[in-house]
Amino acid sequence: LRDFVSQNLARLDQELADPVARAELRLTLATALRDLGVPAEAAPALEQAERELAAAFGPASARVAEALHHR
Repeated sequence: LRDFVSQNLARLDQELADPVARAELRLTLATALRDLGVPAEAAPALEQAERELAAAFGPASARVAEALHHR
């Protein structure tokens, strides 16, 4: 499962054009990695998802706050 999640994280930028959908899926996959016990591998993806969501909704948005909760 870990390999599946990691591989799909790597494909997001090439295969998903919508920035919000990409950020949401990145957040979901990164949270899965964290929950699988590899927080160091999840951290960069969580941070990137937060940046993408902040760009889409603003840094003080509820969606960014929710993403920060996943850390």
